[in-house]
Amino acid sequence: MNGHLTEDELDALLCGDDLAGERADHLQECLVCRRRRDGFLAAIEDAAADDPEVPTRDRVRRAALAQWSGRNPVARRWWLAAAAAVLLAVVLPFAVQRAPAPAAVDTDAVLRQVDEVLARDPLAVMASDDVLETVVPAQAATSPGGSAS
Repeated sequence: MNGHLTEDELDALLCGDDLAGERADHLQECLVCRRRRDGFLAAIEDAAADDPEVPTRDRVRRAALAQWSGRNPVARRWWLAAAAAVLLAVVLPFAVQRAPAPAAVDTDAVLRQVDEVLARDPLAVMASDDVLETVVPAQAATSPGGSAS
């Protein structure tokens, strides 16, 4: 296999695995691959250097636990419950919206209008003008006998 080390080969190398014969030789001879490896190693070392020393971490952890244990968790829960109740009492009336009453409909007037439309032209209610023209041509509709002679 020719060419530079693949990402998988670099990952394996960084995890402590050894490269196969010719790939290890390539790493020794190739400046690009060595720089990629060294760049990854430098990033790992920089990230590890950001961690505080063990005694510092222990001191911070002890101080945080002492601060936390000094509080009364029951009192804290009581305040949270009281705050939630007040918030609920204030917000709930605004959140619940009453539906408007339906408008009164005069059903007799609606039925009279429907009857009037159907009395004038019952087909126009069910079909568009172009369908009516196809089914009942205007000439046939206006002739007295209903058929064009």
